[in-house]
Amino acid sequence: MGSDDADRWNQRYRDARTPQDIDAPGIVHMVIASVRHGARVLDVACGLGDAGLTLAQHGCDVTFVDVSPVALQLVRDRASNERLEVTTMALDLSQDDPPHGPWDLITCVHYLDRNLLGRLSQYLAPGGRLVAAIATRRNLEQHARPSARFLLEEEELPGLVPALHILHHDEAWRANGVHEAWLIATHRELGHEAA
Repeated sequence: MGSDDADRWNQRYRDARTPQDIDAPGIVHMVIASVRHGARVLDVACGLGDAGLTLAQHGCDVTFVDVSPVALQLVRDRASNERLEVTTMALDLSQDDPPHGPWDLITCVHYLDRNLLGRLSQYLAPGGRLVAAIATRRNLEQHARPSARFLLEEEELPGLVPALHILHHDEAWRANGVHEAWLIATHRELGHEAA
């Protein structure tokens, strides 16, 4: 992937209209009340940053990672408009390791890298949680994109994070019109306490 992937996403974000309002993904609404002020959050493959920006509004210390410097500039601009201080890092997560943290919360919204998902547990702080929302193949029933290679098989997501204890998992058509798998998970040894 590398620079070709960054170039493709940079062009897509240059051509896209950046929303003024921050629109939290539905899964973030499920966890936000339990996220403490000052929690360290990593938003992986953040795109325009709605998940992380919502958490920053909630008082979290958020680091945004994406392959696209253009997307990260848009995140900084949106954060500035809201008077939020954030950290951004340009990384190709298909090749580079995420920043080590440890993180109290890691969000992964609309990004499928099976290998990365399997490794994210090692970046979580004790009691930290992974929050993921990724489209499934059923999404193709109503949308041509993303293509099948960027989609989960149905019921696949929990098996991609074997080191974590699943606190919540479901799959459904969401308010955004996308058929998504949602997952909230934490370290196995802390699973029962964190629930």
